[in-house]
Amino acid sequence: MLTDKEARALRLKIADREGDIANAQRDIDAMRLELGEQPETPPVVVVPDVPKSRFPAVAGPLQVWNWTNAWGPSEWDEPKLSGYPWSSANAQLIGDDLSIKVTEKKSAQVQQNDAGLSTSARWDVDVTLAPQTPGLIQAPLWLYNKDTKDEIDFEYAGDKGLQLNVYAKGISVWGKVIKGDFKREELAVEYRAGKSIIFLANGAELDRVTPEMTKGNAFPASPMKALMEMWVSGAVGWAGAWKGAGTGLEMRIHGFKQTAL
Repeated sequence: MLTDKEARALRLKIADREGDIANAQRDIDAMRLELGEQPETPPVVVVPDVPKSRFPAVAGPLQVWNWTNAWGPSEWDEPKLSGYPWSSANAQLIGDDLSIKVTEKKSAQVQQNDAGLSTSARWDVDVTLAPQTPGLIQAPLWLYNKDTKDEIDFEYAGDKGLQLNVYAKGISVWGKVIKGDFKREELAVEYRAGKSIIFLANGAELDRVTPEMTKGNAFPASPMKALMEMWVSGAVGWAGAWKGAGTGLEMRIHGFKQTAL
């Protein structure tokens, strides 16, 4: 560990070297002009312009086990994760975005605190998805009640498309698959407990589910809150065969909003 004096001396040396480099480059440019050549110009790096979300940024900070914050990152394992447990290191706030990643042997999930529980609300999320990859599950918005196991899902399963799912007391009672090439999406769920669920994407209604449309008329009736996650599935028939995360896969949440109905 450097002392303050040693650190200052090292910074001065760096500044001197940077000055030498700048002076040398000016000399080189002058000699090129003398030879009738144009000085070399550094390549222009174009940074893509990401439109700002219509919704507020996900509120921080993200702290493990601190459920007084608006959102909390998960830090545990469960059987469905195929050896890629939830890691808080893979859920980070970067500027106005929430970055959710799958890296080698790590997945990521964040969930609202219980203040988000509602029986009559609309949840909106603005997301840029990772490339749809076999074995990768991207769920930028789903609702859940851990006590009743009522659940409403947006899930991008591998490269097989968007799946809309409804569970009542842990039992799948309705589902739909939508094929497509998905990138940046605005997704929303309008939930009225025991009455109706409306799935929306980019301002258009994808489907409207009511109790008479479900298996045995079973229907979620408990208050639910939002979760966002990306993980690895071992269910090859559902999501395809996983071949590893490579350099990592990232889903970006640009904004989120919850509105009472």
